[in-house]
Amino acid sequence: MSKINLLLLISLLLAIVATGWFYHQMNNRVGDISFNKELDDPDFSLCSNEYVLQEYNSYGVDYNGGERAIKKQILEELQHENIHFDRSGLITFRFVVNCKGETGLFRAKSVNDDLEETAFDPEKIEKLQAAIAKLDQWEPGEGEDEKLNSYAQVHFKIENGKITDIF
Repeated sequence: MSKINLLLLISLLLAIVATGWFYHQMNNRVGDISFNKELDDPDFSLCSNEYVLQEYNSYGVDYNGGERAIKKQILEELQHENIHFDRSGLITFRFVVNCKGETGLFRAKSVNDDLEETAFDPEKIEKLQAAIAKLDQWEPGEGEDEKLNSYAQVHFKIENGKITDIF
């Protein structure tokens, strides 16, 4: 094999690897939530090109009535539940609101008062998630005359075992 053919072969292989890496970078952004058949509702679907706006985008999602309405509806939903936690901390739910205002792909993270990752009772986490999933006044992000998929977050502040704030 001549040196020119070898150089062309190496160049071709490098171009293929670079193209694959670039494609991966464009389709897998930090913070993206991927569908997980064990966690997610198979009936929930993203709209159009399945691109999801990050929450810092100015075209992001909103809730009709704002944080006050979210807090009121969740507290009403949970009023008959006896939810008491064994520690203080912060529970954050991050999820997708699709272009139709439907929610799905819920993920929960929690930290204690020292901001160290911790785990709360999974049954109680499921109750909180179910309350969020019942929120039905989401206004999806919008850009250039089309509704978009967007990420949203709801946080629960836990103090002395009780929910003291939702934001």
